[in-house]
Amino acid sequence: MEKIKGYANYGVLAHEKQVIFTVETKHPHADVSEEVEMELPEGWKVAETEAGGLLIESPEGETWPADKVIDSFADAPVLSYFDGVKGHRITLVWNLL
Repeated sequence: MEKIKGYANYGVLAHEKQVIFTVETKHPHADVSEEVEMELPEGWKVAETEAGGLLIESPEGETWPADKVIDSFADAPVLSYFDGVKGHRITLVWNLL
């Protein structure tokens, strides 16, 4: 399984009691940010743009910028995307680094 590094951000304004997950950069309004590693589900892949940005590719071949598809739900990182028919949310396994 592929893994992607990101941040667990705490104390984000208006989300003080929630953990907000981000990819590539810490949240600008977080009081504290910890580096984490998130495990993508089987079949999902990580790629890189020519400019160095991270992309995530679904098993069906759809590609999104990582910061647009990784979100937060119930204090866990999730893959949150719309496949053209309905929305999906897949909870990711994560660990502090």
